[in-house]
Amino acid sequence: MLKDNPLFFNEEISFGVAFNPYLPGFLFDEEIARLEKKLKSGLVSSIWLQFGTDYKLLTSRIEILSTLISKTINNKSKISKIMIFGSILIPSRQFLARFKFRPWKGVYCSSEFLESLDSANELVTQLSTTYRQYEIFPIIETNTSTEHDLYKLKMTLKL
Repeated sequence: MLKDNPLFFNEEISFGVAFNPYLPGFLFDEEIARLEKKLKSGLVSSIWLQFGTDYKLLTSRIEILSTLISKTINNKSKISKIMIFGSILIPSRQFLARFKFRPWKGVYCSSEFLESLDSANELVTQLSTTYRQYEIFPIIETNTSTEHDLYKLKMTLKL
């Protein structure tokens, strides 16, 4: 509906859309179908990935996402390159305890991630490595306002 609206003929207008690569089964199929409709508008310039901890599943879902993006861009999209941003949460004992007690809807964290700060940090490091491999820009969604926070970020992401 938007792609043919004269308000959006301006090259400077584009949209970012959210995408959850961690959804199970048919929910993921529905997520892909919704994303495909959005991409067909030709107005999507970025995709924002939900946080999750299964980097192996993420890898397979990124392959599906990449294929969909290639197909869409080759279909005369106004956007020549779609950037992908991925959410990163730097774990802390407090965060893990809160998340165990009250998990966020749509965020899939493994029991391994929630049981141990060391395991959680390792999984975030693997996630970060996967993002680098696929040229996904990390979005740090954890407080990094102190020197200690920045140090934890640097250590977790192995910068």
